[in-house]
Amino acid sequence: MHTFHIPCEECTITLEDVQLQLELPVDGFVLTRSA
Repeated sequence: MHTFHIPCEECTITLEDVQLQLELPVDGFVLTRSA
């Protein structure tokens, strides 16, 4: 299980942060979805 603590009141979690925490491979492609 991957957990981490952010010691600030307002923070921005980026996709890169998620990728690093979950050790996900990045191949350079972007996935988007329009509403």
